[in-house]
Amino acid sequence: MDYDHPLSLFVSMLRSSESRRQYPGRLQVFFNFLKLEGNIEQQAESFIEQFKNQDAEKLERQLIMFAGYQKKRVERKEISPSTVPNYFKAVKLFCESNHIGRNVVWKLVSKTMPRGFHAADDRAPTLEEIQKLIEFPDRRIKPLVSTLVSSGIRIGAFETLKWKHIVPVFDKDTNEIMAAKITVYPGDREQYYSFLTPEAYDNLKEWMDYRSACGENITGESIVMRDIWQNDDKYGISKPTALNSFAITRLLNRAWQSQKIRPKLENGSKRHEFKTAHGFRKYFKTQMEQARVPSIKVELLLGHSLGVTDSYARFSEEQMLQDYLIGAEYVTINQTVVLVNKSLKKQEEIIQKSLEEMEEKQKIELAAIQSKYYQSLEQHSIAIKKLQEKDEEVESLKLQESTNKDAITNLADQIDLLIKEIEQIKHERN
Repeated sequence: MDYDHPLSLFVSMLRSSESRRQYPGRLQVFFNFLKLEGNIEQQAESFIEQFKNQDAEKLERQLIMFAGYQKKRVERKEISPSTVPNYFKAVKLFCESNHIGRNVVWKLVSKTMPRGFHAADDRAPTLEEIQKLIEFPDRRIKPLVSTLVSSGIRIGAFETLKWKHIVPVFDKDTNEIMAAKITVYPGDREQYYSFLTPEAYDNLKEWMDYRSACGENITGESIVMRDIWQNDDKYGISKPTALNSFAITRLLNRAWQSQKIRPKLENGSKRHEFKTAHGFRKYFKTQMEQARVPSIKVELLLGHSLGVTDSYARFSEEQMLQDYLIGAEYVTINQTVVLVNKSLKKQEEIIQKSLEEMEEKQKIELAAIQSKYYQSLEQHSIAIKKLQEKDEEVESLKLQESTNKDAITNLADQIDLLIKEIEQIKHERN
């Protein structure tokens, strides 16, 4: 890249491959409107030469005329109203990067643009369409699509996504994978995280294991989505090239068409029912909201900025995960697994309820046994007390009997003495 060229700084400011692909072409549309000659590099030089010493009003007039030209294209249905601002974004960035038209009132220019819809009228693909799509005979489709569907990430994220950026999250009780954390745009100021379903993680793991079995050295630094190779191409398998947004879009387009889900556009048509890749993002948002996951957390999982709320919405990773798990089954492609899991969960709930009922019944029976035991124990205590009282009564009677015996003995002795005295008196009289 020639950094002295006016186009170079403009291109260097485009971070994503998709922007680098689209912005130069949109800029050239403006150059062509100005009737600048040559290729885009030559047109860029001519534009700088023409407007670098001109006042902002001249450039503003040209931009307003360009907006009028785009209005006519919208009326002819060559482009949609929502596409028009994208041309001006490219022009504005080029001007700013080369310090041209600093005093242009861009708000004034934007008022002359045709108004687009607030929301696109395209829909999200259906579950049945997605299920049919992943049957496409390319090993990358299943891990690619299941990742997009279950996390809501943009396809541009795959350009920097490495295997170390996907970490499984295990259930502490069962030690099974309940989700996987995915770090999006790692190292960039736009970095954020989302989650994957166990299904998506398993598909990715199967893809990485296949590459390893073919001879690729898989490490944490390995890119997740790479180019394809011939089976006997040892050099090709060991030198992976990351798929950029354009390559992924082309792969998805080929799969949509091959599976007879989304045929080629007819003459005059500009839009499909759903977008090639962004449709998965719309599917994720729709399904998560259907699962009643809080909208603010859905937006964070999509990597959207919340504006001023960013400073206040501070959810922990655990809180985000718990809400993601609420909607995980809604973004699982293989619903058979979901139904089986639901059935197992239902059986588990039935068994758990049965165990709880048995436990409650056992508690009642145990309480009854304990009650009878305590009653019996109390009766036994009363009986023992009565026996003790009887023993005390017997002892008292025995003591009384002994006392009576002593009294009788004393009385008998006294009677004997009295008889003796009477006999002596009789003897003395005689």
